[in-house]
Amino acid sequence: MKQTERVIPDGYELAIDHKDLGITVYYKDLPNQIGIPVVCGLCFVGKAINPTWQYRFKDAAQRTKEVEQTFAKVQAKADRKAQEKAKKSEAMVNHGVVPGDVFKCEWGYDQTNIDYYEVISVTGKTALICRIGCMSEETLSMQGESVPLMGAFIGKPQKKLIQKSSVDSEAYLTMSSFSTAFKMTPIAQVGNKPLYKSSHWTAYA
Repeated sequence: MKQTERVIPDGYELAIDHKDLGITVYYKDLPNQIGIPVVCGLCFVGKAINPTWQYRFKDAAQRTKEVEQTFAKVQAKADRKAQEKAKKSEAMVNHGVVPGDVFKCEWGYDQTNIDYYEVISVTGKTALICRIGCMSEETLSMQGESVPLMGAFIGKPQKKLIQKSSVDSEAYLTMSSFSTAFKMTPIAQVGNKPLYKSSHWTAYA
C-alpha cells in the first residue's frame, strides 16, 4: 500500500518547523546503557513524504551541523529559484516585441508546415497577432521555400501571451498544445520594410 503521509517514529519530537523554507526537523535524545546519550535526527524538506535524512549522530554538535548544512542547501536552492524568476519576469517585461514584428510557427508530423503571424499591437505582455500569407516557391518535388508577406492578413486577430525563456532569448508565442511561434529577425531592411530569411517547407503527406 502506498504511503500517503509522513510517519514519525516513536520517541522523535518536533524541534524545528521552518514554514518559509519548508524544513521540519525532529530530534530524539535517549541515554544508552553506558550513559552516553543517543542523538538522532529526522528531517523533511518541502512536501516530501519520505525523510530527506534520518541519522544517528556522534553528538548534538554533529546533528546541529547537519541541520545547518540542510538549511544552507535549501536556502541556496530557494535563492536560485528567486533569481531565475526575477530574470524571467524582467525578460517578460522587456520582451522587445513591437507592432510589425513577424513570428514563424513550424509544425507537422510527417511534413513541415510554416505559418507566419504579424504583430498588430502590443499591450504589456500580450500581443494582438494575425496570421499572414507568404510568398512560396517549390524548389523540389513537394518541398520549397517561403517568406512572410506582411500585411496579407488571414482570418481574425488573436491575443497571445508573449513569452521568453531568458533575457537573451527570442520571444515566442504558444499557438497550440503542439506548436510554438518564434520571433523572426530580419536579415536586411529595404526602406521601411524588413526582409526575412526564407523558411524550408515540405509536403510529403
